[in-house]
Amino acid sequence: MSLSMYRKDACVLISSGQGWPDANSRPGVSPPVDFGEMSIGYLVRRGNPRSTVFVIGKRSNYLVNNTDIEPFDPNSSGPRTDPKICLSCHRLKPLSEYPRNQNNRAGPITRPRCQQCYAAESGPSLSERAKREFRQAVGAPDKGDCWQCPICEKVSIADVTASIVVDHDQERRRPRGILCDSCNTGLGRFKNGEDHLQRAIDYLRNYEANQAEA
Repeated sequence: MSLSMYRKDACVLISSGQGWPDANSRPGVSPPVDFGEMSIGYLVRRGNPRSTVFVIGKRSNYLVNNTDIEPFDPNSSGPRTDPKICLSCHRLKPLSEYPRNQNNRAGPITRPRCQQCYAAESGPSLSERAKREFRQAVGAPDKGDCWQCPICEKVSIADVTASIVVDHDQERRRPRGILCDSCNTGLGRFKNGEDHLQRAIDYLRNYEANQAEA
């Protein structure tokens, strides 16, 4: 039994970043779709002169010219490798296209998402003035106040034992509330979407149900 969709030895690099949607493709009649140069995919079915490849960044199958496909070792990409695979678009890009994240003993580390994806997924941020005005309007805790996060309900000392942030709606660019930094980050990890959160709840409930039956 394996939980893998595709094995690592099926990983390929698509240099042209072009192909035809597998479900409705007419190579030679319709022009190819551009899904991004140096995209990473997994070989689904070998053909001639084109093969079916699952393009991770698009989460879909494409017919790709065999001349544009080459084997790729996914384990060759890491936090400091140059180039490396973007966590979002799954394209192999040089480190210069990744924003810096933090430093450690071995030196600087770039973010896992390229600059383009990071900007698109982070969305517009609130101005410091908007954050300050919202904090004043809702009576946000001052540094040193005892405070409880409305999501995790953790009681902490504001900005001492837990960072307090203004959570905001990225689409409408409006403040939503005051959260601890961990919960604010958690919402971002779940794409601020109810579907992602519901799947997480279902996952936990399924595990508990299986444990009860064991």
